[in-house]
Amino acid sequence: MPSLIALSVTQNNDVLLTLSVTEADGVTAQDLTDYTPAMIVKGSAYADDASGTTLGVGTGLTMVSETGGTLTALLTHEMLAQPVPLWYRLDLTDGLGNRTTSQNGPITVSPA
Repeated sequence: MPSLIALSVTQNNDVLLTLSVTEADGVTAQDLTDYTPAMIVKGSAYADDASGTTLGVGTGLTMVSETGGTLTALLTHEMLAQPVPLWYRLDLTDGLGNRTTSQNGPITVSPA
């Protein structure tokens, strides 16, 4: 079951988020060495992924510690141009192409 984690950001800002990925116990850091992460930011949980923005390593996501389960995500001011609710999902894909959602949740964009 993915972790539901709510995020809050300010409109029209470039926001660098630190994301910690854990094992199912919610405590132990997940080793991301054999995974490819992707973060989808879209208008709602039910919106089609293609309607949103996908961040990957080198295109908005940066591995901080593969073995420590830590990465950063850059939400740009273009993505946060309007003070409207958003939704994100962080997926991990293994070497066989199996995708698992690690965490997801609402993004509250507060007016600047």
